[in-house]
Amino acid sequence: MTIDFGAALRQQDGGACPPLDEGPEGFGGEHEGGPWSASEIASMQRGASLAPADPYDLEPVRARLKPFEDHLVAVNAQASALEVVDEASNQAAAETLATAKKLVKSLEDARKGIIGDADGFVRAVNNLAKGVRDKLEAISRVLSPKMGRYAALQEQKRREEEARRRKEAEELQAKINAEAKKTGTEPVKVEAAAVPEPQGPVRTAAGTVQTRKVWTFEITDAAQVPREYMAIDETRIRQAVAAGIRQIAGVNIYQDTKVAVRAA
Repeated sequence: MTIDFGAALRQQDGGACPPLDEGPEGFGGEHEGGPWSASEIASMQRGASLAPADPYDLEPVRARLKPFEDHLVAVNAQASALEVVDEASNQAAAETLATAKKLVKSLEDARKGIIGDADGFVRAVNNLAKGVRDKLEAISRVLSPKMGRYAALQEQKRREEEARRRKEAEELQAKINAEAKKTGTEPVKVEAAAVPEPQGPVRTAAGTVQTRKVWTFEITDAAQVPREYMAIDETRIRQAVAAGIRQIAGVNIYQDTKVAVRAA
């Protein structure tokens, strides 16, 4: 099956898309006005004909990309039906692969042509906003640890006060028990005075800030960490294989066949 690849690049103003004859030099062929010029083809690849009144209206974009979707169906059907069993089918598979690769490149060119100016504007706005956001987020990195240390100090003081009151209660209980034993009466039960719970969220006009306890960790001796918590560094293995290493314990290094495609 022959794929009319050129039609994906020639959809303009809802008009017909006469096929292009793709020769060894790239795009060729003619249309009603004569041969397609290189500038016309380049203009269509850049999506120069797309100028929607509403910059956020996707319908013109869908129309622009529709030929690619149509070609996708054809190429996908051809790829699914192909069984590579001889030189002829191998050649057909190579042609289909190259066609798909060429469509991908042209689709990317069309996409860049459509979003070119907007994409540059969005990137510029994002960069400007990122500079400000990074500085604002740095405030959190400065103040959050300070508030965390203060909360930890207050918790330590609360626990120390709890321990002090508990000790006082125990000492008092011991005296009461001794006195009750002398008089043969039932001792009074002494309870330690409760320590107020930590202060809740800090509420301000700008918002609410609160602290909470979380479990975290730090590695103190990597050699003692159990194996189930270790991650294999596949990137280093891949680099070693690329450098010529052919034996790594626990790793099967083998030669595989990869297909590389370069569109004409």
